[in-house]
Amino acid sequence: MDMMDIIKNRRSIRAYENKKVEKEKLDLILEAAIWAPSSHNSQPWHFTVISNPGLATDLNETTKAWLLNSENPTHQKLGSRPDLFYGAPVVVVVSGKTELRSSIIDCSAAVQNMLLMAESLGLGTCWNGLVTNVFLNDPNHPSVKALDIPEGYTPFYAVAVGYPQHSQEAPFRKGAPINYLELI
Repeated sequence: MDMMDIIKNRRSIRAYENKKVEKEKLDLILEAAIWAPSSHNSQPWHFTVISNPGLATDLNETTKAWLLNSENPTHQKLGSRPDLFYGAPVVVVVSGKTELRSSIIDCSAAVQNMLLMAESLGLGTCWNGLVTNVFLNDPNHPSVKALDIPEGYTPFYAVAVGYPQHSQEAPFRKGAPINYLELI
């Protein structure tokens, strides 16, 4: 597959097979992440790979509880889902150096590389920003502490990784306005 096919084929997967993800593939996904661009080449990321179902379940339940207790109706609706990681056998928590303002942007670039590499390896992913609510609002919760994030790092996102149960059609893309100010 060429790069444009990988980009166009990638989907947010919300149903995974009960199949272990090979460590070699996880290593490639994380290698792709660390080759993401970062501000001033700061490379501010840290990755926590969770393959322990109990730990993933704790993080899922903690996040759902936070969402259900939110005053935001959208959060409450999302918190009623049974599994925010959709049964993925692996969840990768992406953290960035707290002191750097660009960390969240740099870590977002790393996540995009992870998603694309996973697609190229026949794996599905779902980028989860809902856990951000717990990470930022309840960083001392036992489920967050159990992640053992190094001091000086803030967890931002989680990425579910696994083998998709089924393929999905591409959603409609409306495009974007483009202004070419000068063509050479």
